[in-house]
Amino acid sequence: MIEIKQVGERISRLRQKKGMTQIALADKLGVTSQAISKWERGQSFPDVSRLDELAELLGVAVAYLLTGDT
Repeated sequence: MIEIKQVGERISRLRQKKGMTQIALADKLGVTSQAISKWERGQSFPDVSRLDELAELLGVAVAYLLTGDT
């Protein structure tokens, strides 16, 4: 089961591990930094059409982003 809060925590951790700011990640994805902030806090979820690109930028598989499974 996908838990939105845990997805947000993974996004935040992976982004920081890559040394990216929320603004830098937002620019690469064509979204606002506020959107990234909401994702990371579990207040919203990335659009499904952006998951492949998000996972690639963070260096993980989409499955890991969503479930934490490797």
